[in-house]
Amino acid sequence: MKRTGKRQPKSAVQVMLEAELESDFQKWVVDLAERRHWKVIHIPDSRRINNYSHTGAGAPDLICVRNGRILALELKKEKDYK
Repeated sequence: MKRTGKRQPKSAVQVMLEAELESDFQKWVVDLAERRHWKVIHIPDSRRINNYSHTGAGAPDLICVRNGRILALELKKEKDYK
């Protein structure tokens, strides 16, 4: 079989395992969503920002919108994921 020189894209699990921080994984998710033409809204953790209105417990990390579809994503980086 002849190689084309293209590398296979990494899966979400591969990226999550390689990511040092949850923010690294989040950046990968945002980049992938934007390349696939999703509009992405990041909701910061209001518990860490002074004078920021509280979004409430359970607010997702990202909201993605495209063609009338909405994805609410809560991203977690598990330390011992196998």
